[in-house]
Amino acid sequence: MKNWYATLPSDEKDTLASASANQSGTVVEQAMARYDYLTVKYQLSEFINGRTLSARFTQIHTNNAVVIIVVSCTILALASVGAVMILRKRRYSK
Repeated sequence: MKNWYATLPSDEKDTLASASANQSGTVVEQAMARYDYLTVKYQLSEFINGRTLSARFTQIHTNNAVVIIVVSCTILALASVGAVMILRKRRYSK
């Protein structure tokens, strides 16, 4: 792939380098998501300039982060509602 990438015109290289990794996006975004995933998973050397590890890490682990955030917010909300109910019960029982 590195040799194939080297033969591309500079405008196409720029398009690939600036594309975001999105598994449900355009064809280029899907290709970059696969490229990022394989580069990280198999610790391959990166040959597309302009792509950073932090960007790849963010795109690959986005789904897990969303689940963790939703679960954390739900637990916090339930704890808050429970605390309010306990405080109201104590306040009105006196």
